[in-house]
Amino acid sequence: MGKVLIFLLFALLLITSVNARVFINSIDIKESFMEGDTISFDYSIFSDEELLVRFIPGVICEDFPAATLDLEEKLIHGTFLGTYFHGQVMPGYDYKNCYAIVEILEPEPFVYEKSFTVIATPEIDFEFKMCLSKACVKNSRLFHTGDNIFLEIFGENINAKATLTYPGGEKRLISIPKIIELNDIGTYSINITATKKGHMTKQINEQFAVLDIFPVVILESECNGDLICDKGEDAINCPQDCKPANLVWVLVFPLIALLFIGGIVLWLHQKE
Repeated sequence: MGKVLIFLLFALLLITSVNARVFINSIDIKESFMEGDTISFDYSIFSDEELLVRFIPGVICEDFPAATLDLEEKLIHGTFLGTYFHGQVMPGYDYKNCYAIVEILEPEPFVYEKSFTVIATPEIDFEFKMCLSKACVKNSRLFHTGDNIFLEIFGENINAKATLTYPGGEKRLISIPKIIELNDIGTYSINITATKKGHMTKQINEQFAVLDIFPVVILESECNGDLICDKGEDAINCPQDCKPANLVWVLVFPLIALLFIGGIVLWLHQKE
């Protein structure tokens, strides 16, 4: 019994020793970074004996594209000092809940992390719509001459101005929201500049058309090209499926019926 107890104590000490062989001493990173700063941090890994350590240093921020994390392998005995460079803080991104992290994969899993903040100018979040009503239920890019076109910006506390370019090249400055009526037929372009306090200015460019007659569009579903004259298909909108003979028969059949009925009436009249 005594030997078994001694063996178990020895095994426990051995396991504890193995778990304590490699650990991360520290992560040294600034509390905050500004636009233009390079995010980087120093870290140290300690091993009480020479071991091959596989680990991944990196930076993780919520709602921000993660950089490629590279696996590193180092033969460490004592303290290893490393530096990780993530990249430059760019405007237009919303950095949230950022952490510097070092994860040891082998010989024993271990994770150490430290939070920091990033102060950057976020990009404006808004939606531009062109509609035939103020409610703007349906967004459109095709209008008829004389239509009242509603230009709307959907977003919080956004100021927007635009340059409207006519089909002939004439330019006109307008504010948004706005109602415009256009009678020049052709393709227009509108370049919108949106601003918001504490946010980065954003520009978008859209094109739309004004026509005097809307083209007739045959939907693909009306003609599936399966060589069968299905419901909704006829010799006009789907000639490859519906032969012209079908259309001729539709026109000729009533004429034959009228001639037949007329013949019967004439025969009865002569019989009297």
